[in-house]
Amino acid sequence: MEEWLILYGEYLLPVVLVGAFAVLLLQQQKFNSAPEYIAMATVVSKRMEPGRYHGKWSSGWNYLVTFQIGNDTMELYTGEAEYQELTIGNTGMLRWQNEFLHHFDPQI
Repeated sequence: MEEWLILYGEYLLPVVLVGAFAVLLLQQQKFNSAPEYIAMATVVSKRMEPGRYHGKWSSGWNYLVTFQIGNDTMELYTGEAEYQELTIGNTGMLRWQNEFLHHFDPQI
């Protein structure tokens, strides 16, 4: 084993990095290939919870909005700007994928 590390150890880090990158690409492909749904919905409630990560690209909060679709409710993650624009009681066309809001077009 020690001899192998001496001979090939310099290649270990690049191989691990390429492998990790490949796994991330496969996960992203799986997410993007999930079906996208469209339905009439009503905004029922909004809430914020502390985010898992806080950094340069994140405010440190998760923005969640609950929609009523027929007899069912669904809570979706959204961005801060979309969260601020949504008003409880608005009804419109909802487009989402997995657990993320893509677009809500309220009826006027």
